[in-house]
Parts: sequence; C-alpha cells; structure tokens
Amino acid sequence: MKGNYVIFKALNRLGHIEKETAHLPQGAVPLINLYTLEMNTDLRPINVHFSLSVRETSFVASTTLSSIRNAFVEEIGPVGVAVWKKVFEKMGLAPDGLPEDKLPEFIQRLAEEIPDEKHSKRFIEKTRRWLT
Repeated sequence: MKGNYVIFKALNRLGHIEKETAHLPQGAVPLINLYTLEMNTDLRPINVHFSLSVRETSFVASTTLSSIRNAFVEEIGPVGVAVWKKVFEKMGLAPDGLPEDKLPEFIQRLAEEIPDEKHSKRFIEKTRRWLT
C-alpha cells in the first residue's frame, strides 16, 4: 500500500489532486487506478514524399480466356459459367481484363473449384500451355 501512497503524494505535489489523505484504513483496497500516457503534443506539419511509377500491364487475350473457359465448363459442367464469374470476383478482377501475370493463379483457383479430382487434373492438363 505504501507504493500507492507515494504515487498519490507525487500526483498531489504536481497539482493533479486537490485534497490529500495521509493514511488509508488498514486493509482498504483503492477504488481508483491511475495511469499516465505519454503524448506527443508537438503538432508540426509532417512532410510526406510520394514516388509514382507507371507499370504497363498486359492482359490475357479474349480468345485465350474463351479457350480456358470452355475447358473449365467441359470439366465442371454448366455451373462453370457462374463459378467462372465467382473466381474473378474473389480475385478482385474484371472478367474482361485478366492481367497476364495473374493467369497461373487464376487457372489454379479454377482447378480448385472443380470438386472431382480427376476432372480438376484434366483441366490443368488442358490449360498447361498457358501456365508457363
């Protein structure tokens, strides 16, 4: 209890407490816990510098996407068209603009959507030429 009294006394000396009680009754539990937080009050402007670079992105040709979609639908069935769109959405991509660097990941995700392992592997084989 003495350590708490020292903190109380220090706060009183700093002017944070108006009234001081010299002693707490034996066995008393303090009802208030006091904590301090360090805060930076220096509100000077912060200089921020940005560097922009433009990277040209090339997209997968629509004929290639059509071939991949056909292979996918052959393996998964008619539900493939809806699943195709869902995979684009999950990847945050537009169906008409698949970046070439995302093509391997896209094909892998499509393969993962095919529940039958045999059909999934066959889809990967059909699309292997676009994976490299």
